[in-house]
Amino acid sequence: MLSDFESAANAYGAAADMYFKCQEHFEAGWLYCESGFLYVRVGKLDDALTMARKASLSCVEGRIDVILNDLSHVLRRLSERNLYEAEETWNRIRMKFKESYANLVDSCFRSLRKSPG
Repeated sequence: MLSDFESAANAYGAAADMYFKCQEHFEAGWLYCESGFLYVRVGKLDDALTMARKASLSCVEGRIDVILNDLSHVLRRLSERNLYEAEETWNRIRMKFKESYANLVDSCFRSLRKSPG
C-alpha cells in the first residue's frame, strides 16, 4: 500500500479511529498525522484537514502537549495551504523525527509548492 498513498491514508485513518476508540490517544494522533500527510501527497486537502483535526483532538483528549501536537499543527497548516506557518513549525521540530518520516513531510511541502491553488 505504500506506493498507493490514498489507500495507505485510508488504512492509517481507519487504524487511528480504532486506537482513538480504545483511548490510545498518542497512537491515534500519530496515525491521524500519518494519514493526513499521505492525503496531502495526493492533493486531498479536505481529507488531510479532517485528519489534522482528529490528531488535535487526540492530543487534547490524551493531554499530549509534546511534539505530536506540533506535528498536527504542521499538518493542519499544510492542509490549509498555509506553507509559511507550516514550515516555520516544521523547521523547529524536524530534527526530532527519523529520516523516513521527515522525508514524507518534506515531500508534502514539495507537492503543495508544485500544485496550483
